[in-house]
Amino acid sequence: MPRGRGFEEGARRSSALVVMRSARTFGVLATIFVLVASIAATVAKPFLEGALRRWFVARINEPLEDYTVALGSFQLHPLTVSVSLVNLTMTQDARPNPPVLAVRRIRATIDGRALLHGVRVVSVFVDRPTVLLDLPKLREEADDGTPVSDKGWQEAFQNVSPLEVNELRVVDGVVSYRDEPNAEAVQIDRLDIRANNIRNVRSEPGDHPSPLRIDARVFGSASLHLEGAVDLLAQPTPLGRVDFQLANARFDRIAPVAHHAGLRFRAGVLDAVGSFEKAPNETSVELRAVRLEGLEADYMESRKGPTAEKEAVKDAGQSAAKAATTSASSTRTRVVIEALDIDSGNFGFVNTAVDPAYRLFVDVEKAAIRNFSNGERHQDATLLLDGRVMGSGKLRLEGTIRPDDEGPDLDVDLKIEGVQINTLNPALRAHGRVDVTAGRLSVYSEVEVRNRRVKGYVKPIIVDLEVYDPAQDRKKPLFERLYERTVGAAAELFENPKTEQVATVTPIEGRLDAIDADGWRSFVLLLRNAFVEAIQGGLERESRR
Repeated sequence: MPRGRGFEEGARRSSALVVMRSARTFGVLATIFVLVASIAATVAKPFLEGALRRWFVARINEPLEDYTVALGSFQLHPLTVSVSLVNLTMTQDARPNPPVLAVRRIRATIDGRALLHGVRVVSVFVDRPTVLLDLPKLREEADDGTPVSDKGWQEAFQNVSPLEVNELRVVDGVVSYRDEPNAEAVQIDRLDIRANNIRNVRSEPGDHPSPLRIDARVFGSASLHLEGAVDLLAQPTPLGRVDFQLANARFDRIAPVAHHAGLRFRAGVLDAVGSFEKAPNETSVELRAVRLEGLEADYMESRKGPTAEKEAVKDAGQSAAKAATTSASSTRTRVVIEALDIDSGNFGFVNTAVDPAYRLFVDVEKAAIRNFSNGERHQDATLLLDGRVMGSGKLRLEGTIRPDDEGPDLDVDLKIEGVQINTLNPALRAHGRVDVTAGRLSVYSEVEVRNRRVKGYVKPIIVDLEVYDPAQDRKKPLFERLYERTVGAAAELFENPKTEQVATVTPIEGRLDAIDADGWRSFVLLLRNAFVEAIQGGLERESRR
């Protein structure tokens, strides 16, 4: 028995020794295998990454039109099951410098836990993307004739992403616009985007699968927050709905681009809360609360020639006619303003198309719009404005705006009382070659627009008019002094002897055949022409009777 036990013990020791030696051998072999695999991967990795970079560039550029994507490097990260796209740029073929898009790094990580359940999803992290737009590039885009939606963006994304994107994160993005490469930029920065379930598959109509949140700084001072749900891969353009909050937006920061609309902003702050929705056949903007404070703005008129105003109305009508012929295929835009308030402001009209140039302005004390809509709605909107004209005359404007998506439909009452006429001298010199030394102007007007027909009147009343002042006009040419003296004498002859006032009435009547925004523009130009005729032309008519 003792010998048997010794034999068994020796056998066990021998087996343990064999196992230990086998384990050591396996460990050595495994180490060698790992080293060989690592060396092979290290040697093969550059070739594999190079091949993947070429594949990526070819696949993403295949469906794109007029744009080209370039990539600095394609990096593999086996331990984290992720890839990185480094120094990605996109350029416009017609104007390649500077790039439209530049991204420092895009990192895509495969969700290993989701793979265990047969779901192939990836998270994408975009670091410091920079988008740069300028006017020459946009003009090139407009002249191209191909809609942006047909440039192949969605197809390009689907070509290079065989996995479904579950999460997108953009950090510290910048979007800049310049009129010219060296001009001052209008910028959105500190852009942070979070979106989930961005599937590179077709979604059902009306389905917005991707929750979206965006935070950014706008125009260097304002904070912007958007939150909602979207379908970024909908065809032909992304669809969805987001709520937004904009705070402390300074109007002077958009001055570099506002001039395209004939506007010049000097000051003012905007706060707004609302929502934006893009549907297949309609775009909706709902402003629940808008507040403008200290807004100082001018509309600049710089067109040359005596028929500029008539040409402007004609252009508006032609644009409207063109819009009418294509409205069936275009997207309808619906605008709702629940509440808009203006707390103090200065609004001017500057005309540099005449000599001398002049500026007419209104100081707004308060103004408000309630329940405005350009489409179907159950109640009329109200408009109220109180202020002063040229620093002297009291202004009150009241109106009712009925919902109508085909142009203006409203009733407006206007009262301007006690404007010192000599404050209008630059405009009177430009249009009537007249200087006024004294007198007060009041204007009363009622305008009604229904079924695209305009009806109303403008009635200016002039009190204590004095046109010629020898002391003031001593240095003027002889014929100009004689003309002003004649106008002044005629005014004195025909003014009401009891009230010492001159009054005339100019009717406003006509049709607005334009629709949508062009209808509003035609309406504004029509009113402006009526007021110019009533006030400036009326002075001459009454003084020459």
